[in-house]
Parts: sequence; C-alpha cells; structure tokens
Amino acid sequence: MLWSFRGVLSSLLNLLIILTFSMSSLKVGFSSFLFCSNFLWLSSGLGILNGVLVVLSIWVSAMMLLVSLKLVAHNQNPILFGLMTVCLLLVIFLFFVFDNFLWMYFMFELSLIPTLFLIMKWGYQPERLQASFYFIMYTVCASLPLLAMILMMKAAMFSFSMSSMLPLCLIGESFNFWLSWLCLVMAFLVKTPMWGVHLWLPKAHVEAPVSGSMVLAGILLKLGGYGLIQIVSLTYKLVCPLLDLIFSVNLWGAVIVSFVCLVCTDVKILIAYSSVIHMNLMVIGVLSGSLMAVMGSVLMMVAHGVSSPGMFALANLNYENTHSRNMLFQKGLSSVQPMLVLSWFLLVAANMAAPPSLNLASEIFICVGVLKTGFFLCFLFGLITLLSAGYNLYLFSSQLSNVCMVTPSKNMNSCNFLYTMLHGGLVYYMLLAVSFMV
Repeated sequence: MLWSFRGVLSSLLNLLIILTFSMSSLKVGFSSFLFCSNFLWLSSGLGILNGVLVVLSIWVSAMMLLVSLKLVAHNQNPILFGLMTVCLLLVIFLFFVFDNFLWMYFMFELSLIPTLFLIMKWGYQPERLQASFYFIMYTVCASLPLLAMILMMKAAMFSFSMSSMLPLCLIGESFNFWLSWLCLVMAFLVKTPMWGVHLWLPKAHVEAPVSGSMVLAGILLKLGGYGLIQIVSLTYKLVCPLLDLIFSVNLWGAVIVSFVCLVCTDVKILIAYSSVIHMNLMVIGVLSGSLMAVMGSVLMMVAHGVSSPGMFALANLNYENTHSRNMLFQKGLSSVQPMLVLSWFLLVAANMAAPPSLNLASEIFICVGVLKTGFFLCFLFGLITLLSAGYNLYLFSSQLSNVCMVTPSKNMNSCNFLYTMLHGGLVYYMLLAVSFMV
C-alpha cells in the first residue's frame, strides 16, 4: 500500500546524494562572502547559500517521510502525504533559485498551503484550527506590506529583479525610506520568527504532526533567514536606526525566551522556543553587518535545520511510547529504549552548542562579529549560552531516571532505527566538519 510513498522517499534520497556530490565537486568556502564599500554583499555567496539550503530542504523532506511512515499508514493517505511533501519541496526550491522578487513572493506565500494542509489533515487535536489561524494570520498580514513595496518598486524601476529593485531603497535617508525597509523585512522577520511576533510558532508546533514540526523547524524558518539576508545585503547602510531597534528586540527576546524554556514541561514547546532563540541569534548576526557574524548566521541556519527537526522526531517517538508530551511522564525512557539515548545526546549537545558542534562555531562567529557594537553584549551572549545549557540539560535529564514512568513498547520499528542512525550520523559528520569551515 505504501509503495508509492516509499518511492517518493527513495527518489528524494537519491536526489540528495546527487546534489551533495555535485556541491562537493565545487570548492565551496565562506571566503566568497565579500564586503564592498561598507555594504554587506553576498556576491557569489548567494549561489552557495542557495545550494546549501536546497540540500538541507531535501534532507529534511526525506527524513520527514521516513519518520511519518507509520502515521500515514494509519490514516490511509500515503499518496496525498507524499504529494504534499513533493509540492512543498518544489515550492521551496523555486523560492531559493528565483531572482525575480515577485515570483519569490509567490513561492513564499505558496509554501503556506502544503504546510497548512499537513497541520489540518494530520494534526492530533481540535486546537489545530486555532494554530492554523495564528499561522495564516501572522504570516499573511506581515506579507501584505511586502507585496505593496514590490509593486511600488516595480512601478518605479520597471523590473522585478531583486538586484535592480532594492537599490531604490538607498535613495534618501528619511522616515519614509525607513518605513519602506521595515515593510520589506517584516514578512521575513515574522517567518523567522522574531521575538514579539513568534506566538504562532509554538502553537503550530504543538498541534502539528511530526512532519509539520520538522518542516517548520528545518525548512520554513530558513525562508525568513534567506529573505532577510537578501534584503539586508543591499540596504544595510541606509537603515541603521531601524537595524539597532530590531537588533535589540532580538537580543533581549532571546534572553526572555531562554528563561521561558527553563519552566517548560512540554517537550515540543521547549524545542519550539529553543528554535525562536536560535533564529533570533541568526537575525542578530545578519543585522550586525559583520562578515564573520553573517557567516555564523548561515552556519546557524544549517545547524539548526539539522538538530531541531531531529529533536522533534525523537519527541514524537517519545510520544508514541508515553502518549504524553509532558517530560514528567517520560522519565526512564532510556531504560526502555536505550537506542534513543545516543541520538538524544547528540542532538541536545548540538542544540546547546556544545563543542565541537557546528552550532558552537556559529554562535562564536556571531558573538565575535557583533562585539564591535558594545562590550555589554558579551554579558548577554554569555547569559543566553548559560540558560541554553540549562534547559537542554533539563530536557536530556528527563530521559534518564531511576524511576521508570514508561511501559515497554514495540513502537521502535526498523524505520525509526534507520532514522536515528541517519540523523545521528549527520550530526556526527557536522561535528567533524567544523575543522574544515575556514
């Protein structure tokens, strides 16, 4: 019954292998990121960034299909599920390769439909209606000013090319141009999401199936980061006052959300809020204007795109055993399924930026890159790092306990074993790849 579904999974894995070897034939390095006249240009680096994010999207989609085999088998809709996954992957691929601003906007909005379908069709609880409403309202309302700005710049420049449209924002330094820049980036800040406009993300993660959570964390949040890099790279010099404001909101937002994570008992909510923290740090790196900080932001997008979907997949395996997302009811899971302990350890270590993970390298790059803004930032970055270690160790310790609250289960099938080995192997490979970044 699942032959077509497994065929889609096999095709995605084959495509991933081909693209990986194709990119490895290129001598890809972060030296292609260039400064030019105090502007943050990513000249040839945009091609590299496109390729990396496309490969990441294919990987997350393949792992999502692998983890969801049991879910779609019970719902008797494997073909529809595979079709939604392929459509979403195609839309995201077109978003990353288009230079036409209007087509990018269409793909940006079109990605909402398959994701919304995943939440509505395969969600667990009736509250998924409210989560879908938040998801649509936040993203669509923030995207309407972006569409208005695209049409206004088209009327002035007679072109939808991003490289020819965005320099229009560099004319003048009045409040109108600052407001125009804010309209351009607000859609991507909400998609990232920035603190203050992030409430849709925990709700969507809680009500979404494991496939929806993996897509949100691994792929859709990266659309916001990619669009933000594109716009800031061409409009950095003009909008310094707004940059400072958004910079401060993201930095203090990361601190506040870190404290929230310390009191979370729901596994999915904790992982969702940790995604908000990482994406806020990514935005800080992009807005800093530092070459090293932008390199760190790109690395953080890749590292988070691997670790966060993996944690959601493991949280789903825990849910299948305990039928609860509360960490108090998941104690002693390691004694029932010790295979998951190593996977939890690798992913939690990566999420808390433990050495020598790629997450650690990205946070170091961002921290060093933004130090020119003020030495006080060292204290805030140190506080975020300390709190991150606290809530990640709290999450990992919930899997280890002498008191077993879990009954033995046979939910750990061959697909789950394959997923844990593949994802754990990728995390281990990323640990080894840190030494080759420079």
